[in-house]
Amino acid sequence: MASHTLSLLMQRGLPVLAVLIVLAGFGLRWLPQDNPLAMTMPEPERAALTELHSGQMRGLDDGTQLRMIASFRGSQGQLCRRYDMARDGAVRAVLACRERDGWRQRFAALRDTRAGSFRPVSDESAMDAALEAVGAGAALSEAEEDAALGGERPAN
Repeated sequence: MASHTLSLLMQRGLPVLAVLIVLAGFGLRWLPQDNPLAMTMPEPERAALTELHSGQMRGLDDGTQLRMIASFRGSQGQLCRRYDMARDGAVRAVLACRERDGWRQRFAALRDTRAGSFRPVSDESAMDAALEAVGAGAALSEAEEDAALGGERPAN
């Protein structure tokens, strides 16, 4: 019986391996954002996290519009920022927190905003869950955010 099962697996091994590779590829795409294999953040995005106040927007070199939404403190006192990045009809909603070794994405969700496109209903509930996972309290006030960013809010 065991040899028959082994023989069957050997015959179907290649397709099974292909399926596993495809599933692994999808799995890597959906890694939690605190996983070391998660995408690294480009310098212009990290700079915006340190420089922009909530409500401010910055155009990046690749045509992306980054808009800072809010700042929070995580359960361990770390500064976390919620922001959107819009480009070519898609919006990426991101939560990033400043850790000892720099900024790390903790959550990101992509939404297509073109007319007639699919829009997931769970965007905000997923972001709420991500905020809860980092232990975020209420959004920081302007004064608290100014202090966290190390300076006064620039005039608009």
